[in-house]
Amino acid sequence: MANEVPKVNIVNGFHVIEESSTFFKVYTYDLQIGGNFTSFKDAADYANSLSSRLPPRAR
Repeated sequence: MANEVPKVNIVNGFHVIEESSTFFKVYTYDLQIGGNFTSFKDAADYANSLSSRLPPRAR
């Protein structure tokens, strides 16, 4: 069986990566922030609680 590519979502400028069907991780570039989360919602809530890595929006 071929290796599966992990699912990556951008939340508040951070990468939320589904490592397996049982846990998710929050990364900034190659550095993991926080621990392992049991659901995408928990990981996304954590990423949203951090200061944004996104550039300010133009008006």
